[in-house]
Amino acid sequence: MTFGHPTFQIAGKTFGVLEEYKGELGIALKVGKLVQGVFLKDPRFFLTPYAGKHGWVTLRVHAAQLNWEEIRDLLDGSYLLASEKKLRERGKRSAQPSTRPDFPNGSNRKSG
Repeated sequence: MTFGHPTFQIAGKTFGVLEEYKGELGIALKVGKLVQGVFLKDPRFFLTPYAGKHGWVTLRVHAAQLNWEEIRDLLDGSYLLASEKKLRERGKRSAQPSTRPDFPNGSNRKSG
């Protein structure tokens, strides 16, 4: 929970929030600045207060019948956006060559 709202996070980064804003229940998620405008043309979505400038939109829960497959896909995308930096960092670390030598017998220490 952050700011009194159920919040979903990966590695300390938020990717989904169930929130009530001005009496309206919504699911806030990150879609990115590049495609945010597409979502905002759909009346089911509005610019998430405070986080909207960072590429967030909120899906109005009661605007139409919920499509749970769509919500899952939106949350999956938000998860990937939120974890993107961590995944890139992890990829860089795993791409670096190991400093430990590998020996034919499977051990990593020199025999003397």
